[in-house]
Amino acid sequence: MNTDTEKLLEQIESILNLLKDDFEKRKVEPVSKKRWRAQKGGIYWSMNGRGVRLSDFESGSTWDDHRYAIGSYSKTEDEAINFDKINYARQRIFDALREAEGDWVANWESGQNKYYASYSHQRKEVSINDNYISQKLEPQWYSSEEAWKKVMVSHKSDLLLVWGIEE
Repeated sequence: MNTDTEKLLEQIESILNLLKDDFEKRKVEPVSKKRWRAQKGGIYWSMNGRGVRLSDFESGSTWDDHRYAIGSYSKTEDEAINFDKINYARQRIFDALREAEGDWVANWESGQNKYYASYSHQRKEVSINDNYISQKLEPQWYSSEEAWKKVMVSHKSDLLLVWGIEE
């Protein structure tokens, strides 16, 4: 090989090595879809039976397993606070629906319309949808259209919180 070709090959190899180094630096660790759990002796945040937020050490105890199983198990105090806010908001929505729907009861055998609320990220709006054939959500999310209209007004901030939408 002549010297010009050798120099060109060295330059190409140098550029490839730079690109490889840059690629390695930018490589992102895959995100685990598994829910976080503290290692033995590590700290996690939860809420006790009196509604008091607390930090505890993971020991593999029945209490640790129970808190993890019901989702009251967070890496940080802020995550625990958010978990609590969402759970309280969800319960306020369910309570308001049951109060607003009166005698209405979901009947999956009759072809009756059952309504639920959803949020369109594309249109940035909340809407009421109906379904009478298949159940896509937990039963408590279905109600009458009139009940949802009331709850969407009275509990809009709770709905947005549960969906993770910033007002």
